[in-house]
Amino acid sequence: MGPDLQGRPPAAIRAARSPTRRARPRPPPTTAAARELGGDAAPRRPRRHRPGALRIPRIPATPHTRRRPHGPPARPYGARAAPQAAAPTPRKAMSTPTPTRSPDAGPAPAAPGPLAQVARSAASARMPTLAVAALLVITLAASVVLQPDFFSPYSLSASFATFLPVATIAAAQTIIVLGGGIDLSIGTIVTLASAVSVVLMDGDNSRLPLALAAGLATGAACGLVNGLVVAGLRLQPIVATFATSSVFGGLALLVLPQPGGTASPALTQTFGMVLALYIPIPAVLLLALWLAWRLLRQHRFGQYLYAVGGNADAAYTSAVPVSSVRVFSYVAGGTVAALAGVALLADSGAGDPTLGTELTLGSIAALVIGGTRLKGGSGGVGGALVGAIVLSLIQSLVFFAGVPTDAREFVYGCIIIAAIALAGLLTARSGVRRPAFTRGKAGTR
Repeated sequence: MGPDLQGRPPAAIRAARSPTRRARPRPPPTTAAARELGGDAAPRRPRRHRPGALRIPRIPATPHTRRRPHGPPARPYGARAAPQAAAPTPRKAMSTPTPTRSPDAGPAPAAPGPLAQVARSAASARMPTLAVAALLVITLAASVVLQPDFFSPYSLSASFATFLPVATIAAAQTIIVLGGGIDLSIGTIVTLASAVSVVLMDGDNSRLPLALAAGLATGAACGLVNGLVVAGLRLQPIVATFATSSVFGGLALLVLPQPGGTASPALTQTFGMVLALYIPIPAVLLLALWLAWRLLRQHRFGQYLYAVGGNADAAYTSAVPVSSVRVFSYVAGGTVAALAGVALLADSGAGDPTLGTELTLGSIAALVIGGTRLKGGSGGVGGALVGAIVLSLIQSLVFFAGVPTDAREFVYGCIIIAAIALAGLLTARSGVRRPAFTRGKAGTR
């Protein structure tokens, strides 16, 4: 539509045709910058969307999505500002306060005496410790009744000479069980170490150090083999050690085909000595074994041993070398078992290729009586030593009670079952709950 005859533009023509609609000029908008400068400025024209270009919609800002270019995020509308924390003041060196007492107060309480400390430690003892102590007191009282001269120097020396080998092999088995394993070849390890020592010793005092070192090395090597088979090949400990027991027993027969040999006179004489008229050397060695266990318990290996025996998976996630700890437990158990072989050799004075075969099951019974659980992670060598003493006292009680020879094994076994059951019942009362048996498929295990 072009201009008319009068030269008016099309907009003027449309305004003239519609009287209600008039073309009013719009004032040019001004921006904030133009108003500040006192002049007018044309507004910025909005950008138009070009065809084919990617258009990103703008999300309206909300109190939860607003962000500031610097500083903390904005708080929602209506929320109060958090109070400003006061600047920390530098701490002064604290001095130890001097205790003050009121002049009207009475005298300070005296420190507890030795008897009070013993009573407090006995009251805080765990139930397994009390159970083992009760069994020891009962067997000692029965021994005194049947043997009036039980506490004589000669009787004490003979008794501790019998206690030491059983207690030592029980300690060796306990170290292995605490790590989650078991060793059925520990009796043959004792036999093999004793055979090697007596062959090298041959009644000569000058060969005693070499024979002792060879016996201990033999026990450590046997333990290393068991550890590598169990931890390296991932075999069940009870099956693997049952197989190695035949191997070690066969080696003992090859080294010493028949009972014989002579122990060093210095070894047997030292083993039979009595200190201060009432303290035999085997009792001192038993105390040294317990002290060595206490040192090992405080070491990192002792802590790892309990961790692996309690829960191997949790110990592995805690960066504990599970396989190395198990191997080392078998090596330590084999070395202690070799000490038991030397003790047997010093007590008997001669070698025997079947000397320690019957001690395997006795060591397991001793540690169970002492409060050590067969699944590992709970117990200790101290309880196993006391359990071994209880077993030896029971065996001597059966002999001195005049039980017929044919019935001794039967009576001995029944008494051991009763002792293990009593120790188990008292240990179960220490707070460990067993899962209840439930009928049905869901509760069958």
